[in-house]
Amino acid sequence: MEFVNYLIAAFIVFLGPFAGAALAMIAPEEFNTGKKYFILFKSIMYLLAILAAVGFTIYSGLSYLIAVLMAILITALFVKKHRDIMRYAALAVVFYMSTASQQLFILISSMIFMYGLPVGTLLAGDKVKDKLELFKKIVMRYFLFVIIALALFVLVK
Repeated sequence: MEFVNYLIAAFIVFLGPFAGAALAMIAPEEFNTGKKYFILFKSIMYLLAILAAVGFTIYSGLSYLIAVLMAILITALFVKKHRDIMRYAALAVVFYMSTASQQLFILISSMIFMYGLPVGTLLAGDKVKDKLELFKKIVMRYFLFVIIALALFVLVK
């Protein structure tokens, strides 16, 4: 995969929390009734992305990647403070690993984007009214995804 395509995909995937925040601002009355479903959907999408990556590494025989992925997964699951930030960092590694297969890359990219929707919705629902403040909050929390994804692509290739 070429760097430009990877870079564009990383930024599109990174737009998930922004899209979720926009949804929360469009329909704020739905936030309280849907909060438990956003949390559930976020967890399901995270686990599906991790399981897809683990399944692919087992299928393709990349056993050393399983150890790295499991270490990241355990960290992201058990760290209480800043859990979403840790999960996004783990998903950056999964995003990079998915470049081994075009079908997996499309699947994982979609899952990470969909994971970002409830993340952004929940973040915007925390009574953040200023749009610029929300934008800064999303960038400061989740831009680590883009940094890790790009660093892995440049350093490991």
